[in-house]
Amino acid sequence: MNILPLKVNKPMQFRKYRKFAAISIVLAFLLPALVTATVVISYTYPTSTTSTTPSIYLAQGPNYAVASGLGLFSATNTTSNGIVSGTTISINTVSGSYNTSLFNVLEIYNKTGQNVPTTITFSTVSLPNGVTMYYSTSKATYLSPGTPVTSGTTITLSGAGVDLYLSFVLTGSASGSGTITFYYTVG
Repeated sequence: MNILPLKVNKPMQFRKYRKFAAISIVLAFLLPALVTATVVISYTYPTSTTSTTPSIYLAQGPNYAVASGLGLFSATNTTSNGIVSGTTISINTVSGSYNTSLFNVLEIYNKTGQNVPTTITFSTVSLPNGVTMYYSTSKATYLSPGTPVTSGTTITLSGAGVDLYLSFVLTGSASGSGTITFYYTVG
């Protein structure tokens, strides 16, 4: 019996696997690059910031000087652009009186120049005990002090040049401290 030895060509077989492995490795590295290759165009724009005057701000109202002269109302940190944010506003009552009414002592001045609605929202109105704040788009009087302001009050002004007058009514025993916070949106 003649047995022929089976000849296995090992170097050829390994060469096939080596070529396949090498091609697989190259494809593994190139495939993500081929998939994510895009055109990238970059633009650069210089930016800067400057200070500008506010379009809407809290200012001394038409009766501020009288109330301040009597020692009943004070907002001392003011500029030509209104009362500076963070300024303490002092509201004083007349001892023994039933009520002290301070009409139109503050004004939210609207000089946006835009004839679009401006919305003012009082996010915080935490006043001293015995103090009520009112708003009106016309100057308030004793018979018509305006609408009471509370936290969440939203007022829409019809356009440029429409101001909001703020008045305060205090009982003779008003006391404590509080905070008034408002913000506005135009358009």
